[in-house]
Amino acid sequence: MLVQLLMLLPVLTVASIQPKKSETYIIHMDHSRKPDSFPNHESWHQHTVNSLSLTCLEDKEPFLYSYTHGTARGIAPNAHLAMYKVLWSSDSFASAATDILAGMDQAISDGVDVMSLSLGLGHMPYFDDVIAIASLSAIEKGIVVVCAAGNDGPGPGTIYNGAPWIMTVGAGTMDRSFLATLELGNGLTFEGTSYFPASVSITDTPLYFGRDDPITSGCVALNRTEVVGKVVICDNTHLVDIYGQMDVVTAAGAYGAIFLTDSVFLDPEDYPIPGILLHTRYGNEIMEYAWHNTSSFLCDLRYNETQMSAVIRRSQWGCHINATDLNYPSFIASFNQTTALSVKQFTRTVTNVGAPRSTYWASLEVPSGMIVSVEPSTLKFASKHQKHKFVVSIQVERNAPNVNYGYLKWVDERNHTVSSPIVVTRD
Repeated sequence: MLVQLLMLLPVLTVASIQPKKSETYIIHMDHSRKPDSFPNHESWHQHTVNSLSLTCLEDKEPFLYSYTHGTARGIAPNAHLAMYKVLWSSDSFASAATDILAGMDQAISDGVDVMSLSLGLGHMPYFDDVIAIASLSAIEKGIVVVCAAGNDGPGPGTIYNGAPWIMTVGAGTMDRSFLATLELGNGLTFEGTSYFPASVSITDTPLYFGRDDPITSGCVALNRTEVVGKVVICDNTHLVDIYGQMDVVTAAGAYGAIFLTDSVFLDPEDYPIPGILLHTRYGNEIMEYAWHNTSSFLCDLRYNETQMSAVIRRSQWGCHINATDLNYPSFIASFNQTTALSVKQFTRTVTNVGAPRSTYWASLEVPSGMIVSVEPSTLKFASKHQKHKFVVSIQVERNAPNVNYGYLKWVDERNHTVSSPIVVTRD
């Protein structure tokens, strides 16, 4: 039996069809806001059409924002499809209700068999609800009416289109998790959720946390100069919701964000930058780690109490040795008359994001006056995401220039090269 599918969507004109026997007509009415991942309404509607009528095809490419693979199949393969426009951006509630009712009446007159509506007019008595009224008329004609339950909830009384003669459809549970992992420099690992529409690995990126200030710690407002290019920690707050926090960190130029929240969901289109949602119970450990790293870095710059307080806005802090030796991909060694003949050492941890079995050899490009060594000089990885440490030792000769530049390059058997600049200064 052939199947004909009708959908009522807000971009196409109202049209009437001439039904034929042994065909099924499905009407779909949809007024939802276009997701940001679609360039225009037409592409979004084509996606909606495919979800209903796509013929079963082998699809070996990843879909669902690259989170999964599989075979895509529409609900009603080989269906014929038509759409009605029933809503406009300038509609009032009254005009919207009138147009929806007119569209549903037309569909009933056209003799459809199935009617699908992904829209709702709110919670109201059935005698005021045009969808409930028109749906009952459709049911009396033998038409199956399927309506969306809406996106509210999960509290009681939050579904839309709940008339008992309507097949009300809404998501209840999900059989998969979209996990993301946060690993701190001290080895602590936390598992959270992310719907960022790509597979990414962010390493060796500085953290920012505006402690003791509810505006910055909650990402209500941020100073761009302080956070640009960093991963920002946003604490749970009543001053702004998680969507607002994402807007703030994105506008401030952050590279990524860590949200400490009891919420468990952001849509993929809500992720302009990478982000991870972590339960608030992890908050103290993550925030303390970020704060101790910041204060220790300032200590190593030999800031006095007044200068420290001006930056971190606290009266107490702790300092650690070698806090300026951050796990950055670059090396900066500063020497003065006292330390001119000493050796500066830098420890780095690298993660293999290339082929599972890879070997990298150290190659040094340094000018005269600079003495550099690497230990070990070979890094062998047995698996992807495996980590190795190495130590770079830097010395300068007495006749070296005040500023000198060089490179450490790690090169694998496929000639893939990872370069790190080396800068040496002398007072």
